[in-house]
Amino acid sequence: FGQQYYDKFNKQQSPTPQSTKYFRVQCGAFSNKNNAIVLQGKLKECGFNSIVKQLDGLFKVQLGAYSNENNAKKMLEEVKSNGFNAVIVFC
Repeated sequence: FGQQYYDKFNKQQSPTPQSTKYFRVQCGAFSNKNNAIVLQGKLKECGFNSIVKQLDGLFKVQLGAYSNENNAKKMLEEVKSNGFNAVIVFC
């Protein structure tokens, strides 16, 4: 009994894997999913592939997943030059 108990509770815990975070260009955050889908369609018409993610109770329209912030900044400028409001988020 003693050794089994010891082995069970004294095992070294493996480190939990850290989730990778990326820079993303966010063009909108809506409480109504349909509004997010409308924006996604407008972005697609201009050649931008976006996703709609539900985070923190909002539907967020995002582009890209950049490990390099400068790449995200380039996309941000391109999106803005097409008339869209956008910001860079890190998530």
